[in-house]
Amino acid sequence: MWELYYQGEKWLTLHEMNSFISRFRGYMARNLEDVEEGLWFPDCTTLHTFFMRFNLDIYFLDGDHKIVAVNSNVTSGRFVSKWGADSALEIPAGSRPLVKVGETLEFVPCP
Repeated sequence: MWELYYQGEKWLTLHEMNSFISRFRGYMARNLEDVEEGLWFPDCTTLHTFFMRFNLDIYFLDGDHKIVAVNSNVTSGRFVSKWGADSALEIPAGSRPLVKVGETLEFVPCP
């Protein structure tokens, strides 16, 4: 797990999605009230939202964790991609203030 900081303040806790199964499932078939953390997909340029029960805010990051694209309020049944991105974040739509393209996020391993 990771803690994600924006402008020096903790913004979110993330689960790192490493395996094929975890990457495929993501938030699929989970209820919004059961979700407290975001999901981080390293080495990822495309995400799907099939079978999601709630909308997502999706961020694509470069290798320095700078935001290169933001897709807000993405509905179920979509593919979202950003060629050239190094990783992606999924969080429930509206659960955190949107961070703009060009901003950098800091990843800190959870103790």
